[in-house]
Amino acid sequence: MLLKNHFLRLWQDKRILFLYAFLTAGSIIVAVMISSQSAKFANVAVIDDKRLPVLNDQDVDIHYLDHMPLQTDLVTQKYDAFIEMKDQLIVHTYKNEDFKKQLLFLLTTNHEPFMQMAHQGETIFGFMIMFVMMQALFYTTLYGEDKESHMLERIHISGCSLLKYLLSQSIITIVLSWSSTFSILVILHISGFNIGFSLYEYAFLLSLLTLFSTAFAILMNSLFDKETTSLSASAIIVLSSLLSGTFYSFIKDDGIIGLCINVLPQKVLLDLSKHLTHFQQSQWMGLVYLSSLIFIFYSIAIVKERKSMSHH
Repeated sequence: MLLKNHFLRLWQDKRILFLYAFLTAGSIIVAVMISSQSAKFANVAVIDDKRLPVLNDQDVDIHYLDHMPLQTDLVTQKYDAFIEMKDQLIVHTYKNEDFKKQLLFLLTTNHEPFMQMAHQGETIFGFMIMFVMMQALFYTTLYGEDKESHMLERIHISGCSLLKYLLSQSIITIVLSWSSTFSILVILHISGFNIGFSLYEYAFLLSLLTLFSTAFAILMNSLFDKETTSLSASAIIVLSSLLSGTFYSFIKDDGIIGLCINVLPQKVLLDLSKHLTHFQQSQWMGLVYLSSLIFIFYSIAIVKERKSMSHH
């Protein structure tokens, strides 16, 4: 009954429902277009009048220059990295350490052609993270409305527990966020587009993303009123997604700033997508970290709401 009620109330704002679906579809299509523009792992500029002593260059576009390009060429992604040839190869890039290590590996070792499929999947998944989180935030506005109108108290008096209410709100949010995004991926896959990961892999990543997004949205709605939630949560989602490098990684992973960025949930999700086929200890720790955050967010929301209800 609660699930049906949540869905019917959301359907009253079907224009916004379709808007978020359109934005998510647009972000995925843009990611597909960007990631399929080049079959190469990276586009680099080498500053030297000598040829780069590489064993393999089939995975990297190499441009030899006699001067250092502008730093803005890295920001605009004209080049992914600058390479200077001194006693050793020195890589200048705004991308993370994993990228630098992968680039040097591709340039200096004999290997099989790089599997661009995984790299493409990472790009597509990164682009959809922010929009899926925004979807979840919209779907949970019903919780904020019910809290402000004291509907939760009336629902509780009628015999429906807070846990049952939050469960139904979470189910409808997860199902709508997951199904709308996954259906777009299925359509692109059937249409012959290269989407990087398999549909099974996307199903796993989307499940993690929607679970976390829903827990975060529930937490924000429990802490703030409806208007404040919309503004503050949207700002947090946009800023943390940009810092995490979901669209483009422009901040290095070292130092205090890098440490702070590495604990952002979006960054953890991206890391999981990069090592999807070969989980290591850090990825398992990432799963535990995300699960802990989901548990903590729900716990805070439940405690906060029960305390609020006891005062009325």
